[in-house]
Amino acid sequence: MFLILNNAYYCLIGNNNSICSILSFIETHPVLMGGLIIVPGGLLWWQKFIRQKRAEAFFGFYTQLLLQIKNLRSYLEEKNWLDENGGNIYALMYIANVINDFSVSQSNEDLELTHLCSLVTELKKTLLESDNNVYPKVSSIFYIFKKEEVDDVKKSWYDSQATILSFCNFILNKNEYHKIDSNNYKYNHTIKCIKLIEAMDTLQSLIEESKY
Repeated sequence: MFLILNNAYYCLIGNNNSICSILSFIETHPVLMGGLIIVPGGLLWWQKFIRQKRAEAFFGFYTQLLLQIKNLRSYLEEKNWLDENGGNIYALMYIANVINDFSVSQSNEDLELTHLCSLVTELKKTLLESDNNVYPKVSSIFYIFKKEEVDDVKKSWYDSQATILSFCNFILNKNEYHKIDSNNYKYNHTIKCIKLIEAMDTLQSLIEESKY
């Protein structure tokens, strides 16, 4: 306020039209000028907040999530449940005779699924309850100037998590098992399996390429 009054004084004695115009604009648009001051400050605060969360995630969340994804993939591959061209874990949605068409063993289903449920329960908890679930920085020092690149990373990060959470919910909700008969399936399990593999690949790649 003192600065404005001081400038106003020099404006009057110096007859400086430019300064007078600026002061007049400030006086007639106080809300706009306040916003112009607040917005940059808010953006700086948000950038600092994201950097802090990313730093915390780098040494905690990312490591935990990466390990859980690798463990899940390893178990699914061990059971031959990630076969894109044949039987895979999503074949559980079909009734028994359809599952047999894809050579998916049901002999130890309960025991094998118990362990799988344990894996996806922990993974789901990590994704939903972590305070540091923020997309990683994976590009060059000019990353912050490439809005499209940032948006692509952000979209890939959260879309992949949505796919994996959908898989977790499918495994944990046994009411979804053995429901679709042979007249209704169109190899849905193959499409879903491909998307699951892509989601795991994406998250693993983003984490492994992340920059602190």
